[in-house]
Amino acid sequence: MECSRENDAQRYAEHTEEEKARSRKYQRKNLPIPTRPCPELCELCGKPPSGTRGMHLDHDHKTNLFRGWLCPGCNTGLGKFGDSIEGLKKALAYLIRNTTETQ
Repeated sequence: MECSRENDAQRYAEHTEEEKARSRKYQRKNLPIPTRPCPELCELCGKPPSGTRGMHLDHDHKTNLFRGWLCPGCNTGLGKFGDSIEGLKKALAYLIRNTTETQ
């Protein structure tokens, strides 16, 4: 595994633009066409994307329909909860059961 990472890093360093183009082509090949332009702020958390990564095109994995533009953190977060309302309800119930904050 380490050897593969070193080879990938070297290839990327030597052919940065080609590797970026290859990555974009691979990542976008089955994504839906967005129905609105990409905003500067995440449509879920309202913050700009952190670091060098831009907004992610969020889509329904069952229907392949465009849902919106999310920062990398929100996009990953939704995926970790199964991209489902049920997964988010379970997470919310957990937080409610285990919260120590007073309102």
